This record gives sequence, C-alpha cells and structure tokens, in this order.
Amino acid sequence: MLSEAVRHAEELNGALNDIRIVTGLNSIDMALFTERANEAAKALSTTSTEYAKAALIFYQQGLKGS
Repeated sequence: MLSEAVRHAEELNGALNDIRIVTGLNSIDMALFTERANEAAKALSTTSTEYAKAALIFYQQGLKGS
C-alpha cells in the first residue's frame, strides 16, 4: 500500500514537472495549476495523476488553458 502511494506520488510529480517544462510555467503558476487540477480531478471522480497526464497531452498539442 505504501509503495503504491509512493508510485502514485512519483507519477504525479513527473506529470507536473513535464507540464512545467512544456508550458514554461513558473513555480507560482504551477502551484495554482496543481490546486485547480486537484479540484477538477475530484469533480470528475478521477485522480490528480490522471488529470495531470491528460493536461500534459493537451499542452503538448500546443493548446492553451484558460
């Protein structure tokens, strides 16, 4: 169980770092993104990691968030 939590945290961290690289967001903007992503994931009944992975694909396609 603990190892699964660690794996989940590592995956989320990796996805968020990739988003930061692709978008060029600074640490303040990434903190805001992370907070909003967590709220959106809860509203969509998914995990923050899955939401971040989907957002990464969105940003990699050159699309812009609001």
